[in-house]
Amino acid sequence: MKNFHMNFAITAYDDCGGAGVLGDFTPEGECIAEGSLIVGGMLIKKGFDATTLVDSVTIDAAVTAGDVKILTGFSGNWPKATANKKAGMAFKKEKTSSFSYAIPFKHYSVDSNLAFWNKVNFSNEWSMVFIFEDFRPYAALDKELGVIPMDFDVNLASDEELGGSRRIEGTASWTVASLPYLLSDLPASVLAPYFR
Repeated sequence: MKNFHMNFAITAYDDCGGAGVLGDFTPEGECIAEGSLIVGGMLIKKGFDATTLVDSVTIDAAVTAGDVKILTGFSGNWPKATANKKAGMAFKKEKTSSFSYAIPFKHYSVDSNLAFWNKVNFSNEWSMVFIFEDFRPYAALDKELGVIPMDFDVNLASDEELGGSRRIEGTASWTVASLPYLLSDLPASVLAPYFR
C-alpha cells in the first residue's frame, strides 16, 4: 500500500478553541509513519513569513536574504508541553490558558559555532522550525501565522570521558495559546535534500 499525502493550506487555529464545529478525528491508519526524532531545524528570523517556504526556490531565496538558517547534523526530541492553567469559574476549578514548550537539541561542531549560538542566545530575533526524521516541519506560529521568537539556551557540554567529543546542547522555549503548526505546504521531498 502506498503512502498518500495531500497538502492543505495552513489555516490559523481558532481563538480559545473556537465555538464552531469540532470537525473529524483522524484515527491511526495502516501506512502512517510519523517520525519521532528531530534531525534538523531552520532558524527563522522574526517578521519572516514561514508559510511562504513551499519549495527549494523559496528556501534558497530566504537563506540568501539571511531570513533562514539551515541547521543540519543535530538531534532532538519534542517533549510534551506544560499546560499553563488559570483559575476557572463555577464548577471548573482550572482552565488551560497556554502551553509552554521547551525543545531540547544537540549537535557536534562546537568550536566553529560558538559565536553563532552566542548571538542567537542573546537575541529575540529568531524562531526555529523543527524537522523530524520523516522531514515534516513543525513551527511555532501565532494566531496571525507569524513566527514566535523563541528563548534559546544553548551552551557547550561534554562528558568526563577520555577521547569523547564535546558538543553543543540547547533548548528552544516559547509559550503560546495553541499547538504547533505543521507547515503542510512544505513537502518532505523538498526538505529531504537539505537534511539528509
